[in-house]
Amino acid sequence: LLDRAESRNLTVTVGMWLGHVRHGFSWTDPTKIEEQRAMVRRTVRENRHRPGALMWALGNEMEIDNDNPTLWKEIEALARIVKEEDGTRPVMTVVAELSREKAKMLD
Repeated sequence: LLDRAESRNLTVTVGMWLGHVRHGFSWTDPTKIEEQRAMVRRTVRENRHRPGALMWALGNEMEIDNDNPTLWKEIEALARIVKEEDGTRPVMTVVAELSREKAKMLD
């Protein structure tokens, strides 16, 4: 995808899929957490010098069916990893929707 974008002088948000409870991922399993952190670090390292990488995105609606505040702490840890590997681009996450209750968990 980055090759195609770069060949057209476009930039894209590089998305990194994060675990979902409904797919069997556990946000409290240390092994799964470390595997996910390694994937995020590897993805950024492999693509941080690509001109087609506009920014980094963590997730996609991984908070659905998961009201565990540990998830948000881990998202923050993953964002720190991204910034350690590439401090030049923004990092974001994608949530399903932002209710007042969910916003309170982000504090």
